Amino acid sequence: MVDAVKDWLRAHEAIFRWFGVFTVLSYIAIPFVIRAVVIGMAPDYFLHRGPPPESWRAQHPAARIGLVVAKNLCGVLLVLVGIIQSVPVLVPGFGLLTILIGVLLLNFPGKRALELRIMRNTTVLRAVNAVRAKAGRAPIEMPN
Repeated sequence: MVDAVKDWLRAHEAIFRWFGVFTVLSYIAIPFVIRAVVIGMAPDYFLHRGPPPESWRAQHPAARIGLVVAKNLCGVLLVLVGIIQSVPVLVPGFGLLTILIGVLLLNFPGKRALELRIMRNTTVLRAVNAVRAKAGRAPIEMPN
């Protein structure tokens, strides 16, 4: 049994190398990505029921469909990698954070409610607004 596991690990060594590379890159990139998303978000983002009129959804339908497909593929990839990173024996990393970013990229029913629930957490909102304040951006406005 142990020899079979060793053989399987040797046969799939390249996959584990790639996951290791991705983990290192995620340690470097994820804090920057989170900061960019938090800073780039419109202060009134959560006050709209749908996307703001100036969003990418106003683009040509073919471009919009391409962007939605690409965004969802990236979301699925991040969720899968986050799940793998959540098993510390395989690949250490920002597993839960990677899953969260992946979920936020996906389109699914109830996503808006999930985003609002996360942002209504006072600790999360305070942290997001602190990052925005350091960048000279207005705080996030939340609906009542």
